[in-house]
Formats: sequence, structure tokens, C-alpha cells
Amino acid sequence: MLCLTVAVISGGKLDMGALIKQAMASTAIAEHQKEAPRYAQKLAKTAH
Repeated sequence: MLCLTVAVISGGKLDMGALIKQAMASTAIAEHQKEAPRYAQKLAKTAH
């Protein structure tokens, strides 16, 4: 998920929609679909 976060950041801004969309495309992350959005939010807050 961290690698996806870094890849999705463009111009210093994180597009959460794009991050979640790409994350759910991964079967490993999709298995945890309830926790994934919360974890993505946590990563976004930490990154800023």
C-alpha cells in the first residue's frame, strides 16, 4: 500500500480515489477491503 501511495502522489498531492482504486485492483489488498481505506487515510496523514 505504501508503494501505491508513493506512485499515486502527483505534484505533491495525493489523490485518495486513485489510490483506493489501484489498491483494490490488488488481490492482496482487496482481501482486506474494509481496512484498506482506513489504512490509506492513515498513510496520507503520515505523509503530510
